[in-house]
Amino acid sequence: MVDVRTSGFDSPAQLREYLAEVEEDGDMVEAPERDASRGHIHRELAALRKDVAALRRQIDAMHRHSPRAGRPREDHSWLRIALTVAATALLGNLVQRLRLGTAGAAAVPMIVAKADHRLW
Repeated sequence: MVDVRTSGFDSPAQLREYLAEVEEDGDMVEAPERDASRGHIHRELAALRKDVAALRRQIDAMHRHSPRAGRPREDHSWLRIALTVAATALLGNLVQRLRLGTAGAAAVPMIVAKADHRLW
């Protein structure tokens, strides 16, 4: 099996020489250019931090003005499922007794979904 990391080099020493040359070439960048690019990056980061802070303030304001503000959110998914099942069973039984046929049977899930949406 060929070691992809050292492919193309005759020996590990030759690979180390190549890596040393690449590192030296990276140091050839002038210091003022490097400092200017770092300053640009720092300015961009500062602008992004300001944007994030502004977005957080907007989200906080929306949460404060929402109708659910101050009320803890409770998970009633089990209750919701139980009520949906009960409503479907009751409506299905009603459709059977009234003998509304296929159209009535098809309407039961839609009625329950609409009622479920309005309740929760």
